[in-house]
Amino acid sequence: MLDVIDFLERMGGDAQLSQASPDELATALAVVDATPQQYAALVARDAERLGELLGSKPVCVLVSPPGPPGTGPQPARPAVPPPSPAKEADEDEELADDSERALLVESDGRLLSSLPA
Repeated sequence: MLDVIDFLERMGGDAQLSQASPDELATALAVVDATPQQYAALVARDAERLGELLGSKPVCVLVSPPGPPGTGPQPARPAVPPPSPAKEADEDEELADDSERALLVESDGRLLSSLPA
């Protein structure tokens, strides 16, 4: 004999059984070892009552990846404020000064020439 949980599993895997009329469902329940209250809840398709009779509690789980479908996980970005426009201008000037002081060096490390500053 099947217990109620086994029957529900069977019902979930069988499209004809899951769409059966109350009479067809009652016939299929003949092999289930259930109390009269469980039997009535199964025939009436009263999931809430059947859950109460079986001692289950409702559980809701949602697993959702971040972002739109088709995108992978995004690496965490540090919360760093963008630099101020004045600071960016100073950095550009420093880079220009450094590039003007470029040195030409041989592979053995001898200085060939340096550009004027």
